[in-house]
Amino acid sequence: MNEKKLYMLGYGVLALISLVVIGLLVWRAYSFDGRVKNDASASPSGLTALQEVTVSFKVNYGQNKVTDLGIQTVKPPFTVKGLYDQAGEIGVIMEQKPLGSLVKSVDGIEATGGNFWLTYLNGELVPGDLNTTQIKAGDSVELRYNKL
Repeated sequence: MNEKKLYMLGYGVLALISLVVIGLLVWRAYSFDGRVKNDASASPSGLTALQEVTVSFKVNYGQNKVTDLGIQTVKPPFTVKGLYDQAGEIGVIMEQKPLGSLVKSVDGIEATGGNFWLTYLNGELVPGDLNTTQIKAGDSVELRYNKL
């Protein structure tokens, strides 16, 4: 009989320890979540970094005509297409192709007759889909009218 009580006491202690450990894990998860929220609200710059980025933006129309649109603030999505959609000073019309989106025209100047609107990100030609090409704070984007 004494042995049975000892087993019951052991199981009770194990159950109590398990409850304490689970309680600590749950408390830590909720307190960590609170710290993240509090830190974000205490630091507006940290919160802003998640909501918008700034990039420099130029449009090169060819024949020495370049329009520097300066620093543009981009809200999500942080893609080249997102920048083009949000840059209200110029009218960028995109066209969806099987391999991704391309710029069809800028300010009424269409990509025709062997001329193309090409996007350069930090001086490098963007070879992929403009819908998915990510931009980050401090990037430089140039839209160039080129003859290939």
